[in-house]
Amino acid sequence: MKRILTVCSLLCLLLVTGCVGMPGTNTGALLGGVAGAALSRDNPIAGAVIGGVGGALIGNMIDNSGGGGYGYRGNRGYSGNPGYSDRAYYERLERQRAFEQQRAYEEQMRWRQLQQQRQWEQQRYGGRGCYRC
Repeated sequence: MKRILTVCSLLCLLLVTGCVGMPGTNTGALLGGVAGAALSRDNPIAGAVIGGVGGALIGNMIDNSGGGGYGYRGNRGYSGNPGYSDRAYYERLERQRAFEQQRAYEEQMRWRQLQQQRQWEQQRYGGRGCYRC
């Protein structure tokens, strides 16, 4: 019995360490392995392996669906930063677009002011352009 528990624990540990940056996959593999070993009366080792693999797959699907609760979608983001998200990327793009639109608007307003100043100088100085001419 001790040998079976040792082998099951070792297999679960190997399954869990393969997916370090994915908390749902780790939890699924651990719970699936334990449940598989407990439910399989004839061969607990095979039950642990099958349960661990099934749990890891289900946990991976939960991770990729955004259910991990870490603000990022599975292993798609930078796993070293749990606060990373696709939403932050698109918000940054949106802020950049807004900044560029504001800058273009200000440039357009400066151009209009320059045109108005030229028209005013032409009216004031009789079409000569400026007082020096």
